[in-house]
Amino acid sequence: YFTCNTFSPPPTGDVMHADGGNNFIGVVYSKGGVDQNVYYNSTQDGNTWLGETSLGTGSEARIAIDGSNHPHVVFTTADHKIAYMKHDGTSWSTVYIVSNNVGSTGECSKPDIDVDGNGYAHISYTDTEGGNPGNYMGANPTDLPNIMYANNTSGSFVKAVAFDGYDT
Repeated sequence: YFTCNTFSPPPTGDVMHADGGNNFIGVVYSKGGVDQNVYYNSTQDGNTWLGETSLGTGSEARIAIDGSNHPHVVFTTADHKIAYMKHDGTSWSTVYIVSNNVGSTGECSKPDIDVDGNGYAHISYTDTEGGNPGNYMGANPTDLPNIMYANNTSGSFVKAVAFDGYDT
């Protein structure tokens, strides 16, 4: 949790993650109780916030700044999907759901993000229905705690199972 009176206006919220770009720091945080909103804000001089932006309802936000100083953010949505957004220097993109398909009963959590030298996002997260595990000890499980990896190097997100939670 942070609150600081040296900033104008003073920010208030629960810090989730921060990353630095060229002469600025971007921060993602939440506030709002049960139905938390994820917010982005940045500072260039350490004294003034440049403007709070609500990114959506969710939790577990992470941020990465690319080589062009554009923030990329992932977070877990209220319905347990992994959302991705990018700022292009002018505005935020629409929310893109990286994780499981619409209607899936799987739950996703624990996203993380990095951005490569070409500005492509590389995202990891946990998904209870992430892949095609087959049978486990004679059973066909439906809820699999898999670690997933997704990237958009092809222009759209492609995901794969990085670690099958039931695979020995």
